[in-house]
Amino acid sequence: MRAPRSRGRLARLIAPDRPTVVFRVLWALLILWTEIGSFWWSLVGCRWPDRVFTKSKLKLEKPTHVLLVSDVKVPPPISGSRTLRNVMSDVYQRKAWSAATGLRPHVVVFLGDTLSAGSSMESDNEFRKYVDYFHTTYPLDPRIETIYIPGNSDVGLGVSSAFASRVHKRYVKYFGPLNQRHLLANHSLVAIDAPGLVDEDYVRAARGIPFDQWPPLPDGPVEFVKRLAEEGRPEPVVLLSHIPLHRPESRKCGPLRERGTSIQRGAGPGWQTTLEKHTTRFLLQSLSPVAIFSGDNRDYCDIAHALPSGKGEVHEITLKSFSPSRHITRPGFQLLSLLPHENTPEHATDYCLLPSTHSGVKSVYIPFLILQCIFIVIAHLRSGRSSDSPLPSYSDSPREKSHSRADSWSAPGNYNSEQTRRGRNGPWLDPFAPSMQSALSPDIDAPPSMQSPVAARRPRLRVPIADRGPQTGGQFAWTFTFRGQRRRVGFRLPTAMDGRASSGVSRAVLRGLVRTLWVPGTLWMALLWWYA
Repeated sequence: MRAPRSRGRLARLIAPDRPTVVFRVLWALLILWTEIGSFWWSLVGCRWPDRVFTKSKLKLEKPTHVLLVSDVKVPPPISGSRTLRNVMSDVYQRKAWSAATGLRPHVVVFLGDTLSAGSSMESDNEFRKYVDYFHTTYPLDPRIETIYIPGNSDVGLGVSSAFASRVHKRYVKYFGPLNQRHLLANHSLVAIDAPGLVDEDYVRAARGIPFDQWPPLPDGPVEFVKRLAEEGRPEPVVLLSHIPLHRPESRKCGPLRERGTSIQRGAGPGWQTTLEKHTTRFLLQSLSPVAIFSGDNRDYCDIAHALPSGKGEVHEITLKSFSPSRHITRPGFQLLSLLPHENTPEHATDYCLLPSTHSGVKSVYIPFLILQCIFIVIAHLRSGRSSDSPLPSYSDSPREKSHSRADSWSAPGNYNSEQTRRGRNGPWLDPFAPSMQSALSPDIDAPPSMQSPVAARRPRLRVPIADRGPQTGGQFAWTFTFRGQRRRVGFRLPTAMDGRASSGVSRAVLRGLVRTLWVPGTLWMALLWWYA
């Protein structure tokens, strides 16, 4: 009878054993949860803050929902310069944006630094492709109103007037005015050009003119704020600025900040952490806002500013970055609800956090991969022990036991053969010697003529595999006499495996991982292609 042919490598790769199938299913579930489900799960408790309004007011008016995001920093669409880190960042933003827009906002506000290199684009054609790529990454329903606020990465900061004029015209063409006001739900959303305000402050300081005597630049942010103050509209003002307002360095940002406790003052080529003190006082005195939202710092900060008019204080919230950043672990965004009550319009805000950018690799993939490797090593060692045993194996069925009792002592490879008597590498060992009478195993069935009546009735013990050749390092034995018979106990300390054993384990682990991971790897690549 011909021996059954073993399955080929391709067959074992496609239709493996049961543990491999189980690991494939578990890997697929983990990938779907980490890459898609974790984004939706992180926003389970993220709801519009309408609960702070009274039920009587909600019956009369419906609030307007505003989604605020900051520092999305979409990279330029140059395929040659995109690294794996850039690709993974883009994929993360697409998934995060899909989850955030699932909250169905009425208005979306981008608080600056929409493009990571918008001010460095040389030609208008490159900038147009850049803007198209941004809209591909952050698609929006045309019915949703969108407000764009310029950041220093969009229009630059501290650049020459000729270059700044060309960049500003290009930005206005695709994203709208630099300074703008929007009336929403009886509230006035005032968006200012914070980089332009800093540049104008640099020009004023260079000329040595005090802020109170400074003639505003035409179409600049100072002129825009003064014109709004002269109009004196009654709607509550929500101030939107990319650069945070001035505050003392000792002012704490609150418990939601990840790194540090406050925003430190600083400036450099193309950036500045906060506005100047007199500029901040000018904005607060001229607009008297009821809420302030800013970005640029990448981390969360919530502080209170005292209004110069003595009308109390106003909270400024610096948003977390929406895109992955080395400064934070979990990106986020802000929700703003505006209730258009006729007499006293109200607003409420709350924050939402997205999944950690590296949580899938550190807390899911790597631990589960280590767990699978441990399982493969244990399974390999157990199978190796059973295959290396020189003892004959018998079935428990009576039919096979009757044949094995008569044939096992003369068949090649059994204890009556020359190979067994002399062992693999050692001298002859008689399993029925007086010193081995206590070591009879239920797996070895001696001929009935050699069994004593007592031995036939008593429970038989397993024969230890003593004839394995010379002992290797780390193996110890203890011989003693118990009830008139010599006993021997052997054990092996955990030591480094030899070359063949280590190579066998490595091959087993590699083979098991390849059989398992090609299916979830294909799924992961499909998801990456879908979002990229």
